[in-house]
Amino acid sequence: MRTIEDCTYQEYKEGVLAGFNLWLDEPEIWTPEHVVNYLLDEELENSDTEPLVDASEFLFFLSIGEYEIRNNILEERIANGLGYHIYRYENMGRYKADLTEDEIEEVEKDIAYIKSKIELPEMNSYEDRNWKE
Repeated sequence: MRTIEDCTYQEYKEGVLAGFNLWLDEPEIWTPEHVVNYLLDEELENSDTEPLVDASEFLFFLSIGEYEIRNNILEERIANGLGYHIYRYENMGRYKADLTEDEIEEVEKDIAYIKSKIELPEMNSYEDRNWKE
C-alpha cells in the first residue's frame, strides 16, 4: 500500500536531491540529519493522511539512503531503515506489488548499488513497525 497521492520513486529521489541542496549550499547550517528531518516534516505537512506507509516509507528510505551512501554521509538511522526495508523487499516480497515496472527496475538497481557499498545492518525483527517512534 502507498500513501494516497504518493510520489513516484523518481519524484522521491528528486525531492531528496532538492532537500540535500540545502546541505550543499549551507553546510555550516544544514547537516544531513537536519535535511532528513526537514524532508520528513515536509512529508507530514503535505499529507492529509498518515504519510510514509509501506511502499511509500520504503521508497523514501531507499532514496535517502542511496543519496547518503553516494555522498559518504550515511546516518545510522537511515542505514537501519535500509536494512529493515531491503530485507523485507528481497526476502519477504513486500512492496513490489505497489511499484510500477519502471520503479522496480530503478529500485533493484539502487539496492544493488547500496549493497555493493555497505553491509546492511541486521534487525532484531522485520515485522511491521512504526518508524516514527
